[in-house]
Amino acid sequence: MRPSSPITYFSSPHPPLPFRRATRLGFEPPDRARYARSMGTLASPSLRHVLLALLAATLVAAGTAAARSTCITVQGPAGAPFLDCALGQAHNILPPGADGLVNAAEFAQQEAGGGVPPHQQDQVAPYADLEQVAPNLRAADLGRFYKDASFGVPADQIERVEVPRAGAVIVRDKAFGTPHIFGNTRADAEFASGYAAAEDRLFFMDVLRHVGRAQASAFLGPSDSTLALDCSVARVAGYNEAELQQQLDQLTTEFTASFDATHTEGQQVVADGQAYVDGVNAYIQAALTNPDLLPAEYPALQEVPEPWRPTDIVATATLVQAIFAIGGGDEVDSALFNRSLVQRYGAAQGNAIWRDFRSQNDPEAPATLDKSFPYMSGGTVDPKAVAMPVAPATTDFCNGGPLPAPRPGLGQIAIGPVSVDLSALLRPAPHASNALVVGRTRSAGGNPIAVFGPQVAYFAPEILREFEIHGPGLHARGAAFPGTDIFVELGRGVDYAWSATSASSDIIDERLEKLCNPDGSPPTLQSTAYLYRGVCTPMYERTDRQIAKPSPGGTGAPSVITIQIERTVHGPVVGRTMAIDPATGQQIPVAVSLQRSTWFDELGSSPAFLEWNDPDFIHGAADFLRAAAKETGTFNWFYVDARDIAYYQSGKLPLRAAGVDPNFPSWGTGEWEWQGFLRADGSSSDPHPHAVNPSRGWMTNWNNKPAPGFSAADNNYAYGPVYRVQSLNDRLTAVLAVRPAAPVDVVNAMEDAGSVDLDGSQLVAQLGALLAGASLTPAQSQVLQILQSWAANGAHRRALVDSSRYDEGTAVAIMDALYPRLAHAVFDPWLDATQFGLLAGLNALNNPPGPLGSAYDGGWEGYLQRSLRQAVNPAIAN
Repeated sequence: MRPSSPITYFSSPHPPLPFRRATRLGFEPPDRARYARSMGTLASPSLRHVLLALLAATLVAAGTAAARSTCITVQGPAGAPFLDCALGQAHNILPPGADGLVNAAEFAQQEAGGGVPPHQQDQVAPYADLEQVAPNLRAADLGRFYKDASFGVPADQIERVEVPRAGAVIVRDKAFGTPHIFGNTRADAEFASGYAAAEDRLFFMDVLRHVGRAQASAFLGPSDSTLALDCSVARVAGYNEAELQQQLDQLTTEFTASFDATHTEGQQVVADGQAYVDGVNAYIQAALTNPDLLPAEYPALQEVPEPWRPTDIVATATLVQAIFAIGGGDEVDSALFNRSLVQRYGAAQGNAIWRDFRSQNDPEAPATLDKSFPYMSGGTVDPKAVAMPVAPATTDFCNGGPLPAPRPGLGQIAIGPVSVDLSALLRPAPHASNALVVGRTRSAGGNPIAVFGPQVAYFAPEILREFEIHGPGLHARGAAFPGTDIFVELGRGVDYAWSATSASSDIIDERLEKLCNPDGSPPTLQSTAYLYRGVCTPMYERTDRQIAKPSPGGTGAPSVITIQIERTVHGPVVGRTMAIDPATGQQIPVAVSLQRSTWFDELGSSPAFLEWNDPDFIHGAADFLRAAAKETGTFNWFYVDARDIAYYQSGKLPLRAAGVDPNFPSWGTGEWEWQGFLRADGSSSDPHPHAVNPSRGWMTNWNNKPAPGFSAADNNYAYGPVYRVQSLNDRLTAVLAVRPAAPVDVVNAMEDAGSVDLDGSQLVAQLGALLAGASLTPAQSQVLQILQSWAANGAHRRALVDSSRYDEGTAVAIMDALYPRLAHAVFDPWLDATQFGLLAGLNALNNPPGPLGSAYDGGWEGYLQRSLRQAVNPAIAN
């Protein structure tokens, strides 16, 4: 008999205001909260005088966990009985709602002012309302804001039952319409899962499979937005159909560990995927004969859904792996910033200033673990390995030009009365997820507690889809990306739960390829061969063409879109520039290629999910870590059961050749190739950051540094002394300092942290310390007092009294105006306009609030806080 499950809550610290009606795919909640945004050589006591002037100018501009118990046995409408050990202690919320289907008649009714189907937005209110009560939420009220995530549906709570084929059953509950899936066989369960996925997200899935193939223009029509989507995907993936199939085929040869008596893990993933695809196609066939089942977008586009193929899973997985599961790949920009500083200040001081900003291994960076896990740290750099560019890379692969420049509205597509907003897929990977786990030694009830907040931006319908699935070797409930939701990817098993945050560790390198011509003539930037192991090697080249035809209600004229695909042995070519040849010191033409460890292996993580969904594989933390080590994308994975809490940072992490500087591009000539990958087996000696029941008894993560010694990826300049996870830590440690934590304490900590302005919480105290004893004018004193009062109240950006304005809006407005001026006042003496821009490109000045539901994932707060502290105490180290 399994012990009871831990206490688990799945939600998010980013509650929006209630949804606005209007888009069928994607929505933008109004700004409710701005979430979580060094150098001794750059700070000085004279900064006090700068602050006095800034304060004056800004004022003008600003207007008991349950005890262990036995499990229960649940018998579903199909299949064998199974165990549920949650006993009411697992909860979740996933706005806006489970139902993502709006047919043409329903859409017309909504546009005319009619209501929405019952399960499309019924999880918005509890999600948003939690902010109104935190941090004063009572344990008795948790059920108002979360729904029960137990297995099964009581008979009196069944809304409807669907049987898409004999042995495959989908039960929808009355409360929220969540699909609960049961199968006599494993294939039956996966068939029903595919059918339910299409029922809830068919058009979304169709968009994602086209975007993953870089064919959004052909599906949605011509526009800058669809062109940008296609080119951005082609830039990092650009697989053709044969290559998608090849990745599917290689599963059976790559993953040969036994799954059951008749299948290896690779074979089982393929079989599960085929059954899922069969279920999707069964729904498509039903929708083609019943307009009530067909999403309204199809008639608006004058399209019908094409049959689903297993390669559609690979295309969709490409988006997940290439957007949410990556880190690194900005070595060229980092090198240009370094080069500019060295040219201005000389090698010694220029490199020192660059290192301060780089924050590769800042000892003050808040980390999830206390134990050190060195990676990419130390080692002597060989100058011959460093490929130093002299200018940004340029390209004309995208319809004869560069990628469309970012601008407001890019990614938003109008199709008659229907709007599709995919802007989140065009921006840098949105890091929004968080996790708080408390071990049994620090828990009031003696059971571990987890509050998980997996976040992938706001969509309507949401890009994550909730479902429960039961069949042989399948017993889980949670969420997954539609189109890849063969397994629950984030959720709970029989007596355990797991979730993830993006880790963004360095799995991508930019290589500079020395261009050449096979005939021996001098190379130019237009050359299409490169020097590799002494041989002038032609690039792989392919021209993809698609016809982008506007729908009757769409915009734009029909057009032919061409995307030029070029690759070297390292990966896709993303541009060309000039670089310094270390042998001659002369400039030579080079191509920039992206080497990603998960390239051409977009389904490489599937065995991890296969095992996490099967209680016969997961009996405790050690089993979970062993499975987590099979995940190739870079994520922070958290686990809880009735005994243990655990953590593992996954990722196929390259071992770079001796002499390579991981911060800058390396040559692609063959001498500096990767030397394999960091060992990943989930054992106690695994060099990936991991822990089981860490000594302090709790862990948090909000996309921050995993452990001391683990280097930030080359594109991450933000792991300094300030990071938004501190808002979680401050609240959780305040509770643990006085008593063991109850579930409501952890929920309160999560939710209260979600509306903290990191500028206010981390900079105001330092401003006050610097100005202590200064002679302030009445206006300056007033500004400082407003800020200090706001900081003392938690520095929140929330609207509890009047939903149209922040409760302490004056302080918010002051900080919004002060922050950029402060950054320029501190750093303009050290950075010219070009250098300021280069740094802002690597680490945005501020990560402000926006429609994606996240903020303060990076920013210059750490640089500013340390500079302010050093102005007071110059002895503080960089």
